[in-house]
Amino acid sequence: MNPLQTIFTLINQKQYPEGKQAATSLLKRNKDRRHQPILLRLRATCCFALQEYKQAIDDLQQACKLGMEDGEIYVNLAKAYFFIDEIPKAFNNISKALSYKDRFYSQAVIFLNKSLLNQLHESELSVLSGFLSAELVIGDQAKNALANIFLTQEKVDEAMQVLSSVESTGSADIEMTLAVAQRLKGDSQKAVARLLSVKDQFGSHHAIFHQLGNCYSDLGELRTACQYYEAAIALNDQYRFSHFNLAELLYQQGLADSMLTSYDLLDTKNRFNIYTFKDYLQFLLRLNAYDKVLNALEQYKVQFKSRSLLYYRAEAERLNGNEQKALQTIKAIEPELLTHDELCQLAQHLISTKEYVLAQAFLERVLSLDKFNQWAFSLYFLLSKNSVVPAPQALRYEDYIFEYQIKAPESYDSTEDYLIALSTRLNRMHSVSKNSPLNLTIQGGTQTQANLFAVKDPLITHLSSEFHRCVSQTLTEMTKQKVLHEGFYQQGQTYCSGSWSINTKEEGNHSNHIHPMGLVSSVCYISLPECISEDNGAIQFGVPPFLTSFVPQSLTYRPRTGVLLVFPSCFWHGTLPLKGGDNRLTVAADFVVK
Repeated sequence: MNPLQTIFTLINQKQYPEGKQAATSLLKRNKDRRHQPILLRLRATCCFALQEYKQAIDDLQQACKLGMEDGEIYVNLAKAYFFIDEIPKAFNNISKALSYKDRFYSQAVIFLNKSLLNQLHESELSVLSGFLSAELVIGDQAKNALANIFLTQEKVDEAMQVLSSVESTGSADIEMTLAVAQRLKGDSQKAVARLLSVKDQFGSHHAIFHQLGNCYSDLGELRTACQYYEAAIALNDQYRFSHFNLAELLYQQGLADSMLTSYDLLDTKNRFNIYTFKDYLQFLLRLNAYDKVLNALEQYKVQFKSRSLLYYRAEAERLNGNEQKALQTIKAIEPELLTHDELCQLAQHLISTKEYVLAQAFLERVLSLDKFNQWAFSLYFLLSKNSVVPAPQALRYEDYIFEYQIKAPESYDSTEDYLIALSTRLNRMHSVSKNSPLNLTIQGGTQTQANLFAVKDPLITHLSSEFHRCVSQTLTEMTKQKVLHEGFYQQGQTYCSGSWSINTKEEGNHSNHIHPMGLVSSVCYISLPECISEDNGAIQFGVPPFLTSFVPQSLTYRPRTGVLLVFPSCFWHGTLPLKGGDNRLTVAADFVVK
């Protein structure tokens, strides 16, 4: 038996220490380097099994440098980075694995869905689109995984097309995926029935209860949703999304004092994993509990040695008013360990403290990996508009904001009659909440949960067609001007990446924000109080949500009933507080070209 066969045998027999030792010995003796790539790969396999992930990463990267590259090697790199909680690096490597589109493609899709997908942010999900192909997945497990990835991107038609080719229909996994698809299509009641059928047939599982919670949340039945999230946590307290959704809905119901109870129980039992711990820290930041963040980081510094946690320390220090200490922490952070959203968040602070060079470096890193990242664009344009970066742009907001009057269906005598009927329908979809959603930009109001345009209702279907008409016209008009970035040059079909309704109460407003999941964004005014004006409840463009030394050149529009505004998703926008009025009902949507 030759030495390579010996190592293969040791690996097959799960004698990983011996296999690692044999590979190391051969690497030292292999002077001509002919077998070095395969030896490095074999030693990485042993290190992986021994949970020596950093050594495995070093070996796999060295094998790549020596010319041994395929989809599997990047899947294994993604897995290794995942296990040491370096999610951005894991994401970059799984993207490379998918780009090879070789015989390891299905393996990459399964790992992406099973382990990595739920750790990604919205802006990263959009980057995956160019790598996904239904023709390349083999086997029902991989097809179901790809369908779930499509559903995470709210591409229901693509998911259903993949599911139509599976062979073992009726399995629990496939039925669960179909239920999620039904929910995203606006059929939450049918999704509930399917999920309960899966439960009766296959038994209780945390994923079933979690999806039931999602369905009842979409239906506005927040208490029932919370009960199902609690049931999911009882079955699996490591599933981060049940904790997250439960905390959010408890907050909306005015139960802020108890919203973190499930996290506190994890703390008491020492059951935090790195993902539930990060979510807990994020909630504490949003609740202005900055000292608790710093105390928690100190308490768990031995258990969680992830260098990505420096982001939360920097945010707590910044929000607690210690800008200099926050700046020191930011400068100690390795940018490649952070998500795109985290880098943009820190770039905002760097801009506010006039650390323009480092801010620009963070933004350029994001745009090098995600060339259509809207948050990075918004900050880069802010620097460019103020001549901080080379080739400043003379950006005029009014050149890129388009205004339309929507049309009523033929069955209505007037647009006013249509909007009255639509208002009644939308108001029934808004839950009765005491607090605005903690993780959204609305302050003093409610927002629908599900993808609005997926709801099967003729009033909403017509509104969706009006949005598509106006957005398509906008994209045509934009090509006649100097567009903001090359994303507007894309050819393809206009696709709605998200839609929702907002009901702003008296004294309510939208904090200034951008839309990371769109190319163009839009808002239509369905019903407005009489007191609305340019100074009261109006929409404002151009003002970032943080203090800078720059003088923002803002632009304000007075909302008018039946008017639809379309604008680039990277434009900062928000609303002035609504005083003396109630029920400012709007519908908003994001669109991309694919």
